[in-house]
Amino acid sequence: MSIIDLFGKGRRGVFTWVLLILLFCSFYFSPVQAVVSAQPGLLSDRVAAIVNAAPFALENFIIPGGLSGKGELIGIADNGLDRGSLSDLHPDLSNDADRAPRISALKSASGRNIPDDPSGHGTHMAGILVGSGESSQGKYRG
Repeated sequence: MSIIDLFGKGRRGVFTWVLLILLFCSFYFSPVQAVVSAQPGLLSDRVAAIVNAAPFALENFIIPGGLSGKGELIGIADNGLDRGSLSDLHPDLSNDADRAPRISALKSASGRNIPDDPSGHGTHMAGILVGSGESSQGKYRG
């Protein structure tokens, strides 16, 4: 029995051989050099590096003592926040026991049942405004 007999004769044999040759060529001559998994990221997570920005912290900016934002109430209307639950927030957005809450309420105005943030934009905005900087050891605070 020869290798030719393994794939049959006639059209079936020719079709099988052509298929095997094409399969071999697709692997042998493939332009793909490597396959690596991509790490998903948010669209806006590299903006600071692109515009060469640094955290803005000037103690006596505008008025003596600077602007701290303490005692201010901020409302954000965006597409959602983190996973949409006050009990499961990013560490930079979670509430401290000895301070007024960073995030006090979540509500979806888009008609979704859970006010989560599938694109990351609302969470990014909240981090800019009230983030504690805990994840960056205080380097990037809102």
